[in-house]
Amino acid sequence: MELLTDVQREFLKITAQDELLRITGQSGADKIEFTIDEFGSTFNVTAIKDAHDKWSVVRILRASTNSG
Repeated sequence: MELLTDVQREFLKITAQDELLRITGQSGADKIEFTIDEFGSTFNVTAIKDAHDKWSVVRILRASTNSG
């Protein structure tokens, strides 16, 4: 499993934020978990809503390496 470069990490953060914006319009929850497939890996993303209804990505973890 390779480490991500700074550029890849930043791209992953932006991708997670974009996906979060898309998902939050459909959810009334205070916590959302979703996955992103990038760079040959699947990443689990966790986001929470604060007291002011602002969403933040709080964790991005590599779940597995895709083969193929």
